[in-house]
Amino acid sequence: MRARFILLPAFLFCLSLSTNAQQPAATSTATPAATPAKELRPASAAVFKNGLAFVVRNGQVQVHDGQGRIDGIPSATLGSLWIATSNPGTVLEEVVAFRHKEPITINAANLQALLAANTGKTVTVTRDGKQFTGEIMAPPRTPEPAKTAAEGENTEDEATSVPRTPARTEFLLLRTAEKVVALNSAEITGVEFTGPPNLTSTSSEDRRFLRFRARNAAGKIPLAMGYLERGLGWTPSYLIELKDKNTAEMTMQSVVINDAEDLTHTDLFFVVGVPNFRYANIDSPLTLHQTLTELMNSLTISAGRAEPGVASQMLSNTMSAEETPAPAVALTPTVTELSGDSEQDLFLYSRPDATLKRGERALYNVFTTTVSYSEIYEWEVRDAARVDFYGNYQSSYLRERDTIQNAAWHSLKLKNGSKFPWTTAPAMVIHGTKPIAQEMLSYTPKGAASILKLTIASDIHVAREENEIERLKAAVRSGSNSYDAITVEGTLKVHNYKNTDAPLHITRNIIGEVLSATNDGKSRKTAAAIQALNPSSIIEWEIPMKAGEQIIIKYRYKFLIHS
Repeated sequence: MRARFILLPAFLFCLSLSTNAQQPAATSTATPAATPAKELRPASAAVFKNGLAFVVRNGQVQVHDGQGRIDGIPSATLGSLWIATSNPGTVLEEVVAFRHKEPITINAANLQALLAANTGKTVTVTRDGKQFTGEIMAPPRTPEPAKTAAEGENTEDEATSVPRTPARTEFLLLRTAEKVVALNSAEITGVEFTGPPNLTSTSSEDRRFLRFRARNAAGKIPLAMGYLERGLGWTPSYLIELKDKNTAEMTMQSVVINDAEDLTHTDLFFVVGVPNFRYANIDSPLTLHQTLTELMNSLTISAGRAEPGVASQMLSNTMSAEETPAPAVALTPTVTELSGDSEQDLFLYSRPDATLKRGERALYNVFTTTVSYSEIYEWEVRDAARVDFYGNYQSSYLRERDTIQNAAWHSLKLKNGSKFPWTTAPAMVIHGTKPIAQEMLSYTPKGAASILKLTIASDIHVAREENEIERLKAAVRSGSNSYDAITVEGTLKVHNYKNTDAPLHITRNIIGEVLSATNDGKSRKTAAAIQALNPSSIIEWEIPMKAGEQIIIKYRYKFLIHS
């Protein structure tokens, strides 16, 4: 078996919020206000199947007079953005998110941009064979409408601080001695300049930064930033190749979908388990995406769950009756690496040194292992109930709508003998180069077994029939209601037309009480609707059918129905 595997601790941030001494050092020597630090690179990302990822960035940041700046704010979720340093004796005292206008240079990549870059110059433009000469005027600025909370802000390339090009002007204003001419930029076919034109223009952009204040810090200090973000997820799938009898080779692959940020030489961890991040749909206030009022509204209806008072509880100055003041604690400057523990509920497959840009998808082979399996045949006798738990008659319309095709299925019982669980994912089964089937493999803990359906076993013919054999009028009274007791006898017929043995597992779900079952049928009552008149029952049979064998199974059950 070839797999790299670690265990996830109770909270993802503890995974690796330690700084990496091998990260590239900062090259800027200017003050933080002049040159932002861009040295924090994604070192690891724990990726979940629900499109969430916990990213840890490591690097070194220049500090002057105890202050430094981080260029760009990641799109972190509420309560998940943390910053730490492993520098001995250094303490981060304050981190502030702010906006600042930065100059940017725009290349004149098209005619509209070229005209905008030469505002104030006199040019001659041609449109429909006519020439117009004048001074290029700056078009009036139209303020962009404010984004609503639902729309959010344009965060494209915020994490890497890539400038965004301003919206393109659709018309050109030329000032002549007597008038101002407005021309559609798209209709201009030529431009003549009296001198060399400007091929670039300068503008400013409202960008977001984090500034911090640190005690006992000078020069370059190591920093680590951890945060949970949306838009980075993975989806698994299996390939099961049937080899010798009862032996198969299983390969799991992971497809990573990256709509979040660029990853360069980043260690990926594919998380198996059920994550619980309650506020994953709410942005951290440090992202500057929402006002205080919007944050409070988001808290109140987080994840679609109406929770009146949540925002006021989180932002209130008072303590609840159960709360007591906690002693002050200091954040340690380093976080130690956690070792694996078989008692943890979340597991990770690892893929080191991955490079994946935003908008790209990647496929990685996670592991290949040999598994043992046995072939079984299953018949789940499905028939919509004629009566509900409370003795109410189910109409024929409901019975016909809910009745499901009855057939025997050829399945594989796969034994997980590895040291890690199998996550729920599609599984393609092949034999050599021939496809057999594709079905969903359910979550399987290590040491457990899972049933994977292949195809309907057309060589095993099944048939069923049920008949009423007894009816006792007003057999039971409950309050002012009376109920008839009806006894039904069922018959199951199975014929194995295969030339090999076919061990068959049969289940029959019933609303009512099982009275008898032939062929060593085992019955039990479930806890569904335990307060009802009619219990929920299951009968199971294990039939070691021989090649060509035909069997007949009988069973009886009783249910109550309104008189």
